[in-house]
Amino acid sequence: AALLMDNGFLTDLRTGAEVFSERVLDQDGNVPKGKMLQFFPDSRLVAEHTYDAAEYLIKVHKGEGTALDTDFTGFVPSTVTYHTPCHLKAQNIGLKSRDLIKLTGAKVKLVQQCSGIDGMWGLRAENTDISIPIARKLADEIQRANGDVVAGDCHLANTAINEQTGEVPQHPLQLIARAYGFPEEGDAR
Repeated sequence: AALLMDNGFLTDLRTGAEVFSERVLDQDGNVPKGKMLQFFPDSRLVAEHTYDAAEYLIKVHKGEGTALDTDFTGFVPSTVTYHTPCHLKAQNIGLKSRDLIKLTGAKVKLVQQCSGIDGMWGLRAENTDISIPIARKLADEIQRANGDVVAGDCHLANTAINEQTGEVPQHPLQLIARAYGFPEEGDAR
């Protein structure tokens, strides 16, 4: 739906929404589990075995009889400014990347501000008058947090952060790799 909307195919979006509404939604506007399984019979099996990387690592760490090695011998910044991406709300998994970063001993400062990207919408030239000021708000929050390192799960939001602040955000898993002592990609150490 976002792809259709972002690219101006509103008629196609409306038609798809109407068909979906007629064939799938119940009278309260919800998707009954039986209908979802009817259209996507393997969805439950796939959903039960699909994890965000940080979600999986925290699951392993907190699991019975399992734990991550928390003897971090590599670089651990004192403070990390962590941008919570919008897609985490849809995933409904909590702040697992934040929790993972905290295992290193770093203090995590959360920044919860839209990046202005919204899928591909914010990258379109005709939307920059709206998207750039939104990204600027994010940059202000990042700079106000003043962490030693900036991290974020969303590569699109990280692009906006980089463009607006000049800082290169790292993915949380990159921070974990450095904390374990793994060199950066391309580093010949």
